[in-house]
Amino acid sequence: MHSYPRFVRTILSALSLACVAHADTSTVFNDTFNLSGSGSTINNTTPTPATPSISATAYQQISAKAIQTTSIGLGYMRFGLPSTTSAVNMVEALFAKYPITLSNIGESVEMTIAFTPVENLIGSPSSYLLVGLYNGGQIQPKPGGLVGTTASAGNAQNWNGYVSRIAANTTAHLIGTRPVQTAVAANNQDVTYSYSGTVTIGTNATSTVTALLAGSTYTTILTITKTGAAALSITSKLFDNANSTVMLMDRTVVSTSIPTDTFDALAFGFRYNGTATGTTQRVDVKNITVTTTAATTIVPVISLQPFSRTKAVGEGVSFDVAASGGGAALSYQWYKNNVAISGATTTSYAIGSVITDDAGDYKVTVTDVAGSVTSTNATLTVTSGSVAPSVLANPSNAALLVGASNTFTATASGTAPLTYQWQFSSDAGANYADISGATALSYTVSNAQLANTGLYRLVVTNGQGSATSTAATLTVNQVPSVTAEPVGATVAAGAAINLSVTAIGTPAPTYQWKRNGVAISGATSATYSVGSATGANTGNYSVVITNSVGTATSAIASVAVLASGFTSTATTPSVGISSILPDTRLSITFSSPVTAGVSGFIKIYDASNPTTPVDTVDMVAATTLKNVLRAGSTLSTRDLPVQNKTIGGLTNFNYYAITISGNTATIYPRNGVLTYGKTYYVTVDAGVFVDSTGGSFAGIAGSS
Repeated sequence: MHSYPRFVRTILSALSLACVAHADTSTVFNDTFNLSGSGSTINNTTPTPATPSISATAYQQISAKAIQTTSIGLGYMRFGLPSTTSAVNMVEALFAKYPITLSNIGESVEMTIAFTPVENLIGSPSSYLLVGLYNGGQIQPKPGGLVGTTASAGNAQNWNGYVSRIAANTTAHLIGTRPVQTAVAANNQDVTYSYSGTVTIGTNATSTVTALLAGSTYTTILTITKTGAAALSITSKLFDNANSTVMLMDRTVVSTSIPTDTFDALAFGFRYNGTATGTTQRVDVKNITVTTTAATTIVPVISLQPFSRTKAVGEGVSFDVAASGGGAALSYQWYKNNVAISGATTTSYAIGSVITDDAGDYKVTVTDVAGSVTSTNATLTVTSGSVAPSVLANPSNAALLVGASNTFTATASGTAPLTYQWQFSSDAGANYADISGATALSYTVSNAQLANTGLYRLVVTNGQGSATSTAATLTVNQVPSVTAEPVGATVAAGAAINLSVTAIGTPAPTYQWKRNGVAISGATSATYSVGSATGANTGNYSVVITNSVGTATSAIASVAVLASGFTSTATTPSVGISSILPDTRLSITFSSPVTAGVSGFIKIYDASNPTTPVDTVDMVAATTLKNVLRAGSTLSTRDLPVQNKTIGGLTNFNYYAITISGNTATIYPRNGVLTYGKTYYVTVDAGVFVDSTGGSFAGIAGSS
């Protein structure tokens, strides 16, 4: 069995959040769920923001069953299902205020989604990962998070577009259309799976994608390209981010009719087809990006409005605006009391020394080729005396990871000279203390630690008094990490198994123990115990530690539960035999049928120098490699441990380290490790071989 190199593809790097148009590709939406400014929402009863921005929108969840509590945290959006046997579940949203139209041949729109399953996804037949792009006609999806069990009109019923249903292994993968739904039906808000009138594009292909594993990050890309006057090419890809050279799926079909070539809406989700109740299915979306090579329309958006001010006669004043948009460069025109100010055509309008006649309302209109937008009015009040301080813009809340930095900023006004002092409270505002050296309009927390979590505010002072900003909350989170790994054991049948892990993380993490990669129901604390072990408890244990900002997985702790009466009855070569060939296979015959286990080592030692084994079979690594290969093809890979060896200069030759026939296991040393004129002995750990109940062979120790 030879391992052939895989075709290498590189995942697209994260695209810039900048709101400018590029010569080749424009980013029209890039949601990284960073919680800064006006962030995205999920399941709002009133969609907010009702008009999507380049980095935020209002996601609404649609499901056929009860929906899991959802959340948006630093760097993720979590949604899913609680306990169910099967259901479809998705989020839908508008991603642009001005739709993209593929007007010319060669133009494309592409959506890239990075996500991490919280529990294993699409691990069974008829399960799917669901991805779609649509013409939503600027109609918001159904607000509030909808369980689609009752008929509902309007909203996403009227969307039409294209869907990729990335299927689990052996199930047909479909790329097809999602037409407008004409009937008022229970499923007409579903835009990815269950609706009427779909047209399959091309021929369905049998999927080879296996379960998407909890804690692993994947990227799916859906690209729609106009290839003819009446033709679209739809490409669906799925990558395993843990190994960017591994493309799990890459499929392209061509549609010779175009139900729509305009896009402003998206959907992402999954269908779970389980075999038992009580299974939670959730996913953390890390990033959603939509780019296009088509012409885009992005009317300017004002991100910083000019502030009203009170100034004494003779003081200077400046009104400022910040805006972004697409297309041509932005132009500006300032107004006083609705009359254009000659020459006031930049992002700022300043008066060096105000007089009484300067009092009034000031605003600015920002324009590009797509349109214009006008700021709110900023009122200038002119007084004859000094002006007490006021805070015009307060610092904003922030959330970040340990080691990151955040800058708090504020804007203040008042008669000069103004002094500034930032303060910090670690007790929810009961007490504040001055921060040494923090005496500017901004303050940066560098290399943030958990102790920096708290409230920050600015006090502004002059000769007329002081003003204090509202407090901004800084939340410092910590990705989970393991500080003490679980330790495996070999125990007799009926004995107790006690495994434990020590981990840190903020917010406090949750725990999920796994045996041989499969979650153990109810094993959700830092310890896992079995009161009376049986062979079924033999295996490799690990624990996944998760909080809202990340996941850590412990090292494997191998447990072997000894099987009474499961012994070896013969070995080949027999003990003490001499004059055998170096390529002789080793075999052990047992008292009952044997199966390869998943833990422990087989080691071969040179008796004259037993410090380091001359060859080793690592059952954990060999089982992992077997599983990887079987995930690609169960037909060409047997359910036996696999490891590498070198043959003829090839260093990545995969072979079966052990084969099984009835009661006999045969072990194959690597090439060239045994030589003439040497004496060798073999050790076998508990866990390497098990009987039909999972009970472990006790092993062979020492040099016997």
